[in-house]
Amino acid sequence: MIVRPDPPLAPVSALGPLGTVAAPTPWWPGRDVPVGPAGTPLHVRETPGPAGGTAVYVHGLGGSSNNWTELAGALSGRCRGFAVDLPGFGRTPPPTTGDYRPAAHAAVVTAYLDDLRRQGSGPVHLLGNSLGGAVSLLIAARRPDLVRTLTLVSPAMPDLRPLPSRIGGGRAALALLPLLGGRARAERTPVPRASASPAPWPCATPTPTASGPGRSPWPPRRPRSVPRWPGRPRP
Repeated sequence: MIVRPDPPLAPVSALGPLGTVAAPTPWWPGRDVPVGPAGTPLHVRETPGPAGGTAVYVHGLGGSSNNWTELAGALSGRCRGFAVDLPGFGRTPPPTTGDYRPAAHAAVVTAYLDDLRRQGSGPVHLLGNSLGGAVSLLIAARRPDLVRTLTLVSPAMPDLRPLPSRIGGGRAALALLPLLGGRARAERTPVPRASASPAPWPCATPTPTASGPGRSPWPPRRPRSVPRWPGRPRP
């Protein structure tokens, strides 16, 4: 087994300026880019930097290119950056096919990386978070020629080696089997609910209404009204 030493970390002085809570880093400017032969629109935010390297950032589920604002700014001293809005997220319109699977997102980003390579960018530093991590992994596996380095931040990946301890022990694992599952599920005993009332919020200031044996110091609760939606039966 060959053990290679970890590469040295870049000094803090090599990082770009970072924002603060009072003065956050503004969003990097973006534009719509036609991608691939079909001209699929993809909104991309660009962070200026040296032309020697290119980083492409892929956000997670429910996110957008704005999620990479601070990191792209910090790395702007080492490479320029392109943060994409996946189809249906941020400022990129939804896909006309209605396909939101990771493979479909990977195909669009791959077409964008192909366009960057034709423009002379070469293999890129690909960074992905959550859903973007799964998308980036598919791209690196299918088109390694487009990826120089791969960085995954909490990628949304399935666990292909589930442990019985993670699903409640051996009996819970038997419940997943086709033939023995029914009997195992029937033998499970329900967990009784706690009867104690929830504790009040720590920030609440109670107003005692009465004191003495058998009287609660808390004011009576008001009945909670449930709004009716059109077509929804009353509970």
